[in-house]
Amino acid sequence: MQLSIIIVNYNVKFFLQICLQSVAAAIKPIQAEVFVVDNNSTDGSVEMVRNQFPWVKIIANSVNVGFGVANNQAIDIAEGQYILLQNPDTVVAEDTYTRIIDFMDLKPEAGGLGVKMIDGVGKFLPESKRGLPTPEVAFYKIFGLSVLFPKSRIFGKYHLGFLDNREIHQVDVLSGAFMLMRKSVIDKIGAFDEQFFMYGEDIDLSFRISEAGYKNYYYPGTTIIHYKGESTKKGSLNYVFVFYKAMIIFAKKHFASQKAALFSLLINSAVYIRAGLALVFRFLKLFTRPVVDAILMLVVMLLIIPWYEAVKFNGLGKFPDSLYSVNLPIYIFLWLAGLFFTNNYSKPFPKVTSMFYGMLLGTLSISVFYAFLSEDLRASRAIILIGGFLNFVVLLLTRWMMQMVRNRRIGIYNRNSHRIITIGNAADMEALSRLLHRNTDAFSMNGFAGTNQNEELTPSFLGHLNNLSKILKLYETEELVFTTDKISWKEVIGIMDHNRHHYTYKFFNSQSFFALGSNSKNAAGEVFTLAVNYALNTQETRYNKRFTDLVIALVILFLSPLLFLWMHKKMGFLRNIISVISGTRTWVGFADASNQIMPKLKTCVLKTTCENSPEQILNADNEYARSYTSLKDVIIILKNLSQLGNRA
Repeated sequence: MQLSIIIVNYNVKFFLQICLQSVAAAIKPIQAEVFVVDNNSTDGSVEMVRNQFPWVKIIANSVNVGFGVANNQAIDIAEGQYILLQNPDTVVAEDTYTRIIDFMDLKPEAGGLGVKMIDGVGKFLPESKRGLPTPEVAFYKIFGLSVLFPKSRIFGKYHLGFLDNREIHQVDVLSGAFMLMRKSVIDKIGAFDEQFFMYGEDIDLSFRISEAGYKNYYYPGTTIIHYKGESTKKGSLNYVFVFYKAMIIFAKKHFASQKAALFSLLINSAVYIRAGLALVFRFLKLFTRPVVDAILMLVVMLLIIPWYEAVKFNGLGKFPDSLYSVNLPIYIFLWLAGLFFTNNYSKPFPKVTSMFYGMLLGTLSISVFYAFLSEDLRASRAIILIGGFLNFVVLLLTRWMMQMVRNRRIGIYNRNSHRIITIGNAADMEALSRLLHRNTDAFSMNGFAGTNQNEELTPSFLGHLNNLSKILKLYETEELVFTTDKISWKEVIGIMDHNRHHYTYKFFNSQSFFALGSNSKNAAGEVFTLAVNYALNTQETRYNKRFTDLVIALVILFLSPLLFLWMHKKMGFLRNIISVISGTRTWVGFADASNQIMPKLKTCVLKTTCENSPEQILNADNEYARSYTSLKDVIIILKNLSQLGNRA
């Protein structure tokens, strides 16, 4: 047996499926065995492997035993001359395994090997080659000097940025995402140290390989994709604590006590600094935009009020002081609330229509509030209307200028719609389009590039794969989707590596009918499946819906003496208000509550649609669940005010 491949998986079923497809193609020329060690995934990973890859040896743990322990479970029974540790969120080329085995066969002094890795947009991952994290190197990394001077031989030692990533180098540390080792070396020095639960164990094992007199190599003769951040989300504060704790374990194990103490001090300082900064940035992220909007609204209103005062009273009077001290803060608060409820703060650049509906909702709320004010607090309805309109214009222009600065392009409307080209055939493109339409409307399908020279010409056929560069430029492509059974993995990796920074990429599996990709190494990737990515499946959106129910219930309760006159079922109206406030009902729910695919909601008062056609009901429910906003509930309620006493 030449090679034993060990993949430790935890809740990344779709990435694992793509990984194993590439592994299956790469092991054809060699003798190999493949292990998947699953750490108690709940996403159906084990069942998927058993059904689609019966030749894979599965070790299914009933608990999450950690990365090191899981790898050791397979290492203990592996029979290969070489052991390869590979992440489930990686993709290899058809010749990856033969190339790395050939290199190791020519280098008897080599104990371990790592390869060139790129992320989901083709960008080189610096952790492909790393230096030993001594206290000096750790200091440079923690305090940002390694980022400021990545190619410095002094400050850039962590990622060895001064070494050309296109050339073979001897390195200190191999990445656990793709780590090839001789079985004889592991038998001699031992496998992973199991006191590391996650992170750091690859550094420890690399160090022990070097200590035993062997060499670790960075080998760029083959390139793999590593969707870094998928199997372990690396943008979280928890990652910082776990990673740096692993560094402390490594220091105490391998450094002298005095040196280890200094290292621990540096690491602990970094953790607390990072945690503090994370809290500050989280606060700023949540409140900066509403605060800026509030300031802009205040400036606009402070300009409008004196101007309208002069027009209205012609210098012979003025508005009461309460307009500034009482009314104005409430106006601004209600406008901000309208923007919040229409999801204007959930995206950096919301749509114009979303901003319009937000300001309209705020202005209507102010008008209702104004109607119940005492006579001495009423200033002018005109100020509310003029202020709402001008604030909308000012906020729109502000967003537009911010978008210009960020994207370096002019245009009021947000370009959320990605222009996509599919690599495959017409059937693949149509299937992908149907899949994406179930999950999002933010795309436009330009057509497809064919991999078969005898491809039948259709209106959507743009050209053959060998003319891809020209096609991408001609159609101003933003995203490229590879159909996994129509193009080789080596071609895919080559295209991504060559066109890095220019496009985003996804894989489309036409058999299992899902598409996935990742545009950042520090963020969760996108996975589109038949089980749609419903907005109502997220905890944040469900909290938002519950909060919306409560606010609407309280407003309706306040207006109930007036609304009571319009109700068809008056007692039912009162019961529904109480039920929504208590949380046993929701104002708006699915027209087909029996649909098992849809997210679960409380019993509703109103349905998404009054249509009877099953197709219309499905479309209405799907659209509501997929792109839920508070505004949808408000619109449905306003259209059906007289029905608020009904029971759906």
